[in-house]
Amino acid sequence: MSSSRFCWVWKNKLNNKQGGKVTENSLQQDVLLHEQHGHIGLITFNRPEQRNALSPQLLRQLCKVLADWAACGEIRVVIFTGAGDKAFSAGYDIGAIETVGPGH
Repeated sequence: MSSSRFCWVWKNKLNNKQGGKVTENSLQQDVLLHEQHGHIGLITFNRPEQRNALSPQLLRQLCKVLADWAACGEIRVVIFTGAGDKAFSAGYDIGAIETVGPGH
């Protein structure tokens, strides 16, 4: 897909807040919210109960959004914010770290 075609599809997805297919993923809480306002991208870490701690799922979504925006070429500035009123981000979610036993 050409970058101009990608940008057109991306803009339509962002602007189409109503309707669309309901998938299993869309029924789960989004841990990362993103919006585009002209040349500005807004990313919100959306895990207020965990003080917006970074999880593997959130980091995967973050990498995808940033890669998509880079391919589009329209975003010049990205602003990060955290949901809730307690913390921007507590850092990495240590509860998400897999423990490895001896000898591994």
